[in-house]
Amino acid sequence: MHYESFTSSRFSFAVSPGQLQKENTVKTCEFVLTRFTAQFGKRELASISHEEVLSFLVSLTKNNKQATKRNRYSVLPSFYNFSIKNALPALTNPCNTTIIKKIFKRPKAIQWQIVSKETVDEIIFRTMNIRNRIMLKLMARSSMRVGEILNLKSVDSKKPVSS
Repeated sequence: MHYESFTSSRFSFAVSPGQLQKENTVKTCEFVLTRFTAQFGKRELASISHEEVLSFLVSLTKNNKQATKRNRYSVLPSFYNFSIKNALPALTNPCNTTIIKKIFKRPKAIQWQIVSKETVDEIIFRTMNIRNRIMLKLMARSSMRVGEILNLKSVDSKKPVSS
């Protein structure tokens, strides 16, 4: 079976219903599959080697962040799994090699450092500018964001607090 017989719209069935609601997921699928079709569209899926898939993915994700690389990579194994499940059970997924998985692995989560209450109090205490001190107190005590604080007006402080 030729790859071109599978279209981007058919691929949407391989994506869970929750993901289909996310516009960026659909855009990513279309982006990757359109380029995959342009490069391999006239060939049998079974004839595409893992080296060719790796070369395609590297060129597709050049100069992108690791999270983008992973997102784009995840479209191809999903497409191959969809093809195997629905039409070509003898096909092997060329995306399931160790080297490809390692190159396109999920990026490590950023662990944010949490500042202690004492440190925040010290920062507020050492701030000499009254405007900045009030801003820091509002951010620390009420969890307001900078944009919310900057949009405050004097009439906002005179409003009664509803209980």
